[in-house]
Amino acid sequence: MDRELPAAQIRRDRLRRWARPLLALAIVGLGLFGLGRWLRPGVDSDRLRTAVVERGDLEVVVGATGTVQPASEQVLASRLEARVLAVHRTPGALLEEGDLILSLDPEAARRVLDQIEAREEEARARRRELEAQAEEAVTDRETRRRIQELELEELIYLAEQQRQLFDEGLISEAALRASRTAVERARLELEALARGLEASRRSFAEQVRSLDAELQRLASEREAAAEGLASSEVRSPRAGVLTWVTEEEGVLVRPGDRLARIADLQRFRVEASTSDLHAARLHPGQAVRVKVGDVTLDGAIERVLPEVESGGVRFRVSLERADDPALRVNRRVEVLVITRRLDGVLTVDRGPFANGSGPQNVFVVVGDELRRRRVELGASGDRHIEVVRGLDEGEVVVVSDLRERMDQERLKLR
Repeated sequence: MDRELPAAQIRRDRLRRWARPLLALAIVGLGLFGLGRWLRPGVDSDRLRTAVVERGDLEVVVGATGTVQPASEQVLASRLEARVLAVHRTPGALLEEGDLILSLDPEAARRVLDQIEAREEEARARRRELEAQAEEAVTDRETRRRIQELELEELIYLAEQQRQLFDEGLISEAALRASRTAVERARLELEALARGLEASRRSFAEQVRSLDAELQRLASEREAAAEGLASSEVRSPRAGVLTWVTEEEGVLVRPGDRLARIADLQRFRVEASTSDLHAARLHPGQAVRVKVGDVTLDGAIERVLPEVESGGVRFRVSLERADDPALRVNRRVEVLVITRRLDGVLTVDRGPFANGSGPQNVFVVVGDELRRRRVELGASGDRHIEVVRGLDEGEVVVVSDLRERMDQERLKLR
């Protein structure tokens, strides 16, 4: 006969009947959850570059490119009119002091020197002749003046005798007046001779000074012509590199025409250019950092050129260590012009994630996933960019380029 089952067994049987379906549902749910996580879009963490948002100072910069150039160049100009006979060195040649660069035809300079020397000799001959004439003329006038002095003394003596005779009543007043008139006439003639003698001396002295000035000018011309003749061999005045030279043999050059340029290889500067959009932000005296390979050199803008070429503005940079061994002629360098300084701002490393300044989307690392966030970026520095809003200090941002994944709000880190 049937017996009623114990209540405990009934409960166990009931639990077994419900447990199997519940376990099956749990297994299916866990499977679906794992499958969903596995199917969620994600990225490999080892392919990402991240940076921590930090607070600090930021130097805002304008980027430019440049080339290293010699700090100074010496231009060699022609001192004479001549034709180029031979060119002995080509651009790029390293020169030592005294090295022959090119030769000019010296014949024209030699003819000029001969003509100047001939004019100089003529001027000397005229001066000698003038000195002889002056000596003769002055001697003649001096003799006449001395004779006139003697005649005046004699007339004065006769006039005194006439006065005594007049006092004794032996001669008339007319005779006395005549003697006095003769004395006065002789005195006036003596004064005229003295003035003439002095005028003659001044005239000859002025003519001598004029000839001396002409001789001095001719001497200067002769020295210049002699230097010009000597400069028919154009030599380097110092060690350096030949950056340019007149290479066409037979060409006629005139005084002042450029023949060659020699650069000093001891000190350097940088010729840089950037977009003309930054032209208003460039000023002489601004601090600059120049990256030459692994070396960073401090400098300053020396001059901003006024013209714009191909959408770019050019400027010249002087360097504090202009003799640094890393500097080489025509070496390309990166130039950073510091336009202003921001103190105590949030910054993050620069990277391809940033599309300039302004509002944009970025990915922030939260646990094991990336979450898209709208932020605003500001000024850019050499290695960092300003965070205006949207990020807090200590947060981690993906600085790699994930712009093609910005349609996703979350990405799984794998």
